[in-house]
Amino acid sequence: MTHQEYNVALKKLSFPYGVRFFAAFVLGGIATLYVADRVANASSWPRELVLLAMLPAFLAPVIVGSWLMSVADRRLGLRCSFCSESLSMGSHVPRLRKCGGACPKCGALVVDPPRSAEPGDPPNAGSASLHQHR
Repeated sequence: MTHQEYNVALKKLSFPYGVRFFAAFVLGGIATLYVADRVANASSWPRELVLLAMLPAFLAPVIVGSWLMSVADRRLGLRCSFCSESLSMGSHVPRLRKCGGACPKCGALVVDPPRSAEPGDPPNAGSASLHQHR
């Protein structure tokens, strides 16, 4: 896979990942606030203490959203053809780019490094020279 194909695939995956995470985060946050309000109304505790006691519950939507993203990554994400490690989620993406396209786990070259400038091209003329040749 080329570097450009890899970037396009990552951009296509950002929408389904984002929808899953933020849907869980927003809906879970609203539900947690609702439950906290109901508990505060029924409790003899001060409202602030009820909210402090429910702080762990406010983390649940983040955890569920992250889990939904990992499920989506297992079904839709990019995988190393040698070790089946995810190449589209988490710290693997920057590590893969830093390693020049090598899989962070097994070291196999899975993404061709970006094409460097040709000799004689002026600096930062890569995209301009591409548009001229088309």
